[in-house]
Parts: sequence; C-alpha cells; structure tokens
Amino acid sequence: MQTKYGIAFFVVAVVVGLVLTPERRFLITKQFWIGAAIAFLIFLPNLIWLIRHDFPFLELMHNIRQTHRDVVRGPIAFFVDQVQIMNPILFPLWLGGLVWLFLGREGRRFRVLGIVYIVLLAAFIALRGKNYYLASIYPVLFAAGAIGFEKITAARWKWSRLVYALLVVGSTIILAPTVSPILSPEQFVAYQKKLGFEPPKAENQPTGPLPQYFADEFGWENIARETARVYNSLSPEEQARTAIFANNYGEAGAIDYFGPRLGLPKSICNHQSYWLWGPRDYDGSIVIVLGSDGTGDREHFQSVEPAGRVEHPYSRRDEHFDIFLCRGLTGDLHQFWPRMKNYH
Repeated sequence: MQTKYGIAFFVVAVVVGLVLTPERRFLITKQFWIGAAIAFLIFLPNLIWLIRHDFPFLELMHNIRQTHRDVVRGPIAFFVDQVQIMNPILFPLWLGGLVWLFLGREGRRFRVLGIVYIVLLAAFIALRGKNYYLASIYPVLFAAGAIGFEKITAARWKWSRLVYALLVVGSTIILAPTVSPILSPEQFVAYQKKLGFEPPKAENQPTGPLPQYFADEFGWENIARETARVYNSLSPEEQARTAIFANNYGEAGAIDYFGPRLGLPKSICNHQSYWLWGPRDYDGSIVIVLGSDGTGDREHFQSVEPAGRVEHPYSRRDEHFDIFLCRGLTGDLHQFWPRMKNYH
C-alpha cells in the first residue's frame, strides 16, 4: 500500500476468498487481526497524508477518466489482453491452473486463490483498470497449472511435459525482445515488424516507433542537456533567479536527476505530486518553460522567446517540444500556483 494503492483490491479479493471458503476460520484468529493492525499502522501516515490532501489519487484517476487517457477494454478484449501479455503459449497453463483450483480434488483446498483471481479480474474489468494490473497474480495460477498438468500426465502422455516445456522456452526466446531491451531500437523495430506481434496498449499516448514501455526510456538526458544549454546562456545574476518549469513530472524528474551534474537547479512543476511542492523561492521574473508550445505562456509573461528544442527519434512524441525563455511574469508566482494544479 505504501508503493501502490492498487494492492487494496488484492486485500479485498483475499477477504472475499476467505469468506467464501472454509479458510474463513482464519478471520477469527488473533494472528490475522494482529497482522492487519500492524499493516494498518505502517500505512497510517500515508492515509493521513491522503486525507490532508483530499485524496489526490482519486482526483487523478477521475481526471484521467475524463480525458480518456487510458485504453478502456471490454470484458472479452480485457481477457484477450491477458492472454497476450502473459505469452499465448502459457494460456493453457494458467487457465488450467484456475480450473484445477476450483475443480481439482487436491486443488479445491486452495480455492481461495482462484476466487482472488476471479474477484480481481471482475473488479478491473468493471472499474476499467489497465490490462496489466492483473500481471502479478499469474504466478499463483502458473503454479496451480503446473501441479494440475503433472497430475494429468502422471499415468500417460508424460512426453507432453517435455513438448510443452520446449514450447514455453521457444516462445519465450521469440517474444523476449518484445518485452526486454535485448535489441537496439533499430533492430527492435525491424524484429517487431517481421514478427507481426504488437503488445496491447494500456494508454492512448503518441509513442512513436517503440511501445510506450520502451519509448519512456529515451530522451530524458537530452531534455536536461538542452535545458542546461539555455540556462548557461544566462548571466550568473540571471541564473540565480531563473526557475526551470516543467509541465510534466517526467520532464521535471529528468531535470532533477541529470541536472546536478550539468549545474542546473531543482525544477518546479505543476504536474501531480510536484505541484504539492510549490514554486520554491522563485518569483517568476525569469522562467525556462519545458513542454509548452509557448502560446499560453504569452498571456502571463512580458516576453516569451523560443530558446531550444528537445526531440529524440525513439522517445514518445509528446516528449518532443520547444523550450521557451520567459521573462517578467505578470503577477506573483506564488499566487498563480494554486490555480496551476495539473492532476492528469
């Protein structure tokens, strides 16, 4: 819960599974409630923070829904995505594991795990969750499927174990470059085109030639270097009061990560958690603006001039943008800040 609030769905699914199976006996043990209390105490500071800040996570999710950023999949399409994400060759294994948990003579005592999967699958479909949110539960079904497969082939068809193992290994080797950075970007593009297999998208983002999870690995240092070039073109007196404003937490993170070795100050940003940290001590007299087309900035500054350009052939297309040097904010930055919140 400290890392990902989505774990709350898993907690609910486990409780549902316990209630619907003989394992409900664990709900009346003191160990269960002591463990729950310890977990709650560990999470309590995070919960207090959420309450004090009006649950930013819920506001973020609401805004994302309104902008249709995430890909919304129907029940059948969501299930088909699971087959693709987990490797189609493994589909019989985890589906068989689910069947074994409900119908297998020995598997039924672990039925609670099958119920957890069903509850999570139904919840993410109903709440329009991303297709990869279920990924972490599949090792349970792989294990169950392996036991079921072993039972079925114990007396006959033992040869099928080796055949299936070879299919799994072979398909993994073939698909590995599509999910791991094994090939160069140029080789990957050619390989994916030849393979004819494209992983299902989770977000409606202009990614360019690479899938989002690869495209997100490129361009960040370029952002910091081009920003440093603009920053270093200013006099030391100007640099002392120059803010670097990013419209996206990724760009702000690039400045904060790569910036120190380039002599850059910490960035300010109105996107998600960065907005909560405010504009620091800057007054807006000089601002280097990243991730903007400059049109909106002209309303708030006395002068706005293009000063640089960021792009990378393999980064996401929304990470291709101009850098603007803006001077003379027509107001107080700290007064502007509350109206600049961007939870998207």
